[in-house]
Amino acid sequence: MSRRQRPAKPALTREGIIAAAVGVMQAEGLSPVTAAGDWRERLIQVLWSYTRILFDQPGLSTRPC
Repeated sequence: MSRRQRPAKPALTREGIIAAAVGVMQAEGLSPVTAAGDWRERLIQVLWSYTRILFDQPGLSTRPC
């Protein structure tokens, strides 16, 4: 099925994110929803990880013409 034949995904909203987090919390407890430590350090780790992935897979950062 082509992309044009599929319905558009619903917009990502704050309410939707909160509802998903609450659903995970109710099903699996609070630990999968929260993360320990300083958020800045976690963000830096995510960005470094993403940078390493882009260097390892440079095709991910380019769009076909």
